[in-house]
Formats: sequence, structure tokens, C-alpha cells
Amino acid sequence: MLKRSLQNRAAAEPHGADLFAPHLDSFVATLAKRGYANSTVRERQRLLGDLARWLRGQDLALAHLHEQVANQFLEERRSEGHLRNGDAPTVRHFLEHLRERGAIRSPEPATDGSPLATLRRHYADHLEKQ
Repeated sequence: MLKRSLQNRAAAEPHGADLFAPHLDSFVATLAKRGYANSTVRERQRLLGDLARWLRGQDLALAHLHEQVANQFLEERRSEGHLRNGDAPTVRHFLEHLRERGAIRSPEPATDGSPLATLRRHYADHLEKQ
């Protein structure tokens, strides 16, 4: 099954997946380990090929890929009527895969800018200095 999936990857690459080429084999292997059918793996590869082409069309490199960019891609697919069930989870899973491999950065944790959180940070800084 994995061998066939990897062969099918070659069909997806000319469509833009080469941006992800260093990471696609391992992602496909992960899908195979999770028991995805070959047809599903091919659909996921096509989706990632579409994402790679979209990134290039936006003049974005792999390093620019993060949740907001992925959401823009998915929203565009939705507005064009091309969003399929499973597209959003696949893109998010691929983002996680890229982070695990060190290809993209993890999102910065959101900081609480409320007055109470600011007071707590100042107090924690004070305690550390003392």
C-alpha cells in the first residue's frame, strides 16, 4: 500500500507538491500507518499539491506557512466550492508534521494583555529579582 502511495506521489508532484517534496514521503508514510486508503492518500496529496501551488501564487515560501495562511487557503477553496470534507484536518495535520520535522516554526503562544495578566507578570518579575 505504501509503495503504491509513493508511486502516486509522482503524479502529484508536477502539480506543485515539489515545494513539500522533502516532507511528503514521511507524511504519506504517516497516513499509511494510520490506515488511510490509497485513494484517500492520493486525495491528500492532491490537496497538498494545491496548497503548494497556492503558496507559490501568493509568493510565499514553506517557511511562511502557518495557521492564518492555511486558513486563507482553505477559505479560498471554500469560496470556490472546492473544499472537501477532510481538507482542513489534513492541512492542520500536515502543519503539525512540518513542525515536528523542524520545517516550520511553532506558533507563538498568545500573550494575555489584560490588566490582571500584566500585573501578574510584573509581580512575577519582582519576585524573581528579589
